[in-house]
Amino acid sequence: MPGLAQIAEAVPRPTGAVEDTGLLFQSPQSFRAALLVIAPAVPFVATITTLLIYLAPLQAGMPLWLLWIKANPLVVGTGAAPLVWLMAAGFYSALFRATSADQANVNAYTQLSQRLRELDVRLAAAKTRPDLTATELSACKRAEVTRDLLRAELATSGTRWVLATGYISLWALVHRAEEALLTAEPPQDVVAAALYDELRLQDSQISK
Repeated sequence: MPGLAQIAEAVPRPTGAVEDTGLLFQSPQSFRAALLVIAPAVPFVATITTLLIYLAPLQAGMPLWLLWIKANPLVVGTGAAPLVWLMAAGFYSALFRATSADQANVNAYTQLSQRLRELDVRLAAAKTRPDLTATELSACKRAEVTRDLLRAELATSGTRWVLATGYISLWALVHRAEEALLTAEPPQDVVAAALYDELRLQDSQISK
């Protein structure tokens, strides 16, 4: 099973800032996610189409194909709904990019991007220490690989962003990277981080 380093290298990385998602929204994963989002509206579209055809007035001199449609409203309405579904999913994923990580949940994406920038700063500061041990260097490498994987995942699109499971998984990556950095950071920084967390837990319902 490949490790995090191999996975991070295999995932296409964005060029420039985290927000630059490029053309990844055109991937099959994005289209499948759009199909999932729009699926509940398909029966509604079929019902409305069938009713419109059934209630349309029958006029003399209509072409044969229109007469056939008028005579088979249920068949036409049921058949038109999947076509509308596919077209709407294409617009939803390609035009609005609503299945990408930065659009499915803008608030969650912004928070993750901010933590990613904080990881960049902390990792850069830790790597500049001249007296890093082998254990601390290994911790920096783990944090760096996890951070790169986090950045690459934020530039993708798919069902996991629509269902919000992708954001939960990325928060787990953030915590793994931050845990690794605690090994490589100076003791005073670790103590300061612990005090900050303790202050945040004051008067909360979370058991310490």
